[in-house]
Amino acid sequence: MKIHIIPDWHHANAVVPQFNDSRYQAQLFLSQGQTVELVVLDFLPQLRLLLADAQLESANVWSAFDQLQHIDLKAQLPLVLADLSWPTGALFVRLKGQILVTVNQQHYATIYLTPKTDAALDHIDLYEADHLIQRLVLDDRGFVSQVLTFEQDDLVRRDYLTPSGQVAIQEDCLTGQVTTQQNWTTQTQFDNINSLVKAVLKSHLSTIPDLGNVIMASGELNREIIQDWSLDQSVIMSWPANDWQAIESGENDKVSFNVVQTLADQEHLSQQLPNHANISTIPAFPTDNKVEVVSNDMTHPIKTIYWATKSMALADQKVVVSELINILQNDLNTVIIFESTMPYPEIQAMLEQASLSAKNEHGLIDDDSQAAFKVRFQIVTRQNETKRQQLMAQARVLVDLDEQPDQFLQSLALTFSVPQINLVATAYLLPQENGQQLAAITDLQDVLPMYLNDQDKFNQTQRAARELAKETNSEMLWIKWQQIFNKVKS
Repeated sequence: MKIHIIPDWHHANAVVPQFNDSRYQAQLFLSQGQTVELVVLDFLPQLRLLLADAQLESANVWSAFDQLQHIDLKAQLPLVLADLSWPTGALFVRLKGQILVTVNQQHYATIYLTPKTDAALDHIDLYEADHLIQRLVLDDRGFVSQVLTFEQDDLVRRDYLTPSGQVAIQEDCLTGQVTTQQNWTTQTQFDNINSLVKAVLKSHLSTIPDLGNVIMASGELNREIIQDWSLDQSVIMSWPANDWQAIESGENDKVSFNVVQTLADQEHLSQQLPNHANISTIPAFPTDNKVEVVSNDMTHPIKTIYWATKSMALADQKVVVSELINILQNDLNTVIIFESTMPYPEIQAMLEQASLSAKNEHGLIDDDSQAAFKVRFQIVTRQNETKRQQLMAQARVLVDLDEQPDQFLQSLALTFSVPQINLVATAYLLPQENGQQLAAITDLQDVLPMYLNDQDKFNQTQRAARELAKETNSEMLWIKWQQIFNKVKS
């Protein structure tokens, strides 16, 4: 079976798309021995690095910009400083994530390295009299792929180059108009770059005799594409979790089937669509128990509570923090990891105040006991996938009391057999089995202790988690997808 996936990766650059449904779908299908073609519509000059980090190197790739820029190169061959011409006397100073270039004590250029790894050159900004005049965007196959031209620090033109340095596409950034010369069309002028991308996609797909299954991520450009879809091939639209703003534009008769990640998403989308039968819930993140969990068992002296929120109101956060402070004050072996996108000063003030009365194991208050309390309640920003996996492997319990729980964290909790506490029903939680669904956040203080201290309850929860994980492991998710493919064909 051949499956075409059209992702929405326009913000990706060289960084692996985090928590991305298209990425996990491609990994799932490849793991089941299927042929996957990623139809990449975004300008991604570091795509090879991205695919390697995302473990998608075995996928076939068709890139709209590769065709538009007449690029046939496949292998990674990133440019190094010696490959580029520099003025005589240029001095290079290595900084974090970048290299500063000066000529005659004047700022000549800043070389930016690829995000996350600093492993290769990403782009180069050129300056004249301290004003940005050009940006050279480098392709990881060894050439300058894009040149951005600035006038008085404003972007005025964007040129997309062939590997030999010829201009393949010129975009006027003031009007949006695009000029190009292509071998698949006689049209040379387009209103904007998206119009050109949509045209080359249509040309590409129309040449495939047996298109197979098409899964399209619900990004803005993809929603534009589906409005003008004129091919006979059916399209499955994949909606990321909790993207209700996009879902509200979901009604389209060109979409044969819709896949959402949560029951709440399904309910929301069903309000937009007349045919509720064409919606199915398939979680994006498989719960494959690939590791033997030993770090979060009851014998481990440190009991870590992993609490995460993206949208909880400050008043509710204060309630939860008060309950967690009580637990910390009564159990010196408990640690809180609080992942939050909203670092409220009021929360910090509550912790600062609570630390003043923090006692040590002898019941005394001193500087060390106060400092230790602060260390045991750590507030961290939103973490990437790798860091979340590391934190979950050490967690005793996951607390997520948002109205829309984080699907990735919930899947990790199930994968690592970590009990979880929610306010709403999800595919990853069976109340009273692998965790609890609270009626109110004030119930948290009554529920948490048994997951921290009750060995029998902990063992029961882990057994239930391992059983529930089988319902959303790779095999089961693949079965659900096969059912959809069969419905679309019939």
